[in-house]
Amino acid sequence: MKILAKLTTGKYTKSDLCKLYSIAPTTVNEWIKKYERKDLMNTRVKVETKDET
Repeated sequence: MKILAKLTTGKYTKSDLCKLYSIAPTTVNEWIKKYERKDLMNTRVKVETKDET
């Protein structure tokens, strides 16, 4: 739950958390499915600068 909470903040990627806690990405995916947090699956953020908008 702690890892999913950190993933929710957007400060960490799934990859970052896996390295930090020495766990496999598939484990995190299983937790996402188990706790019905599909909003955290394969999330991507698009960042635009002022010039690009």
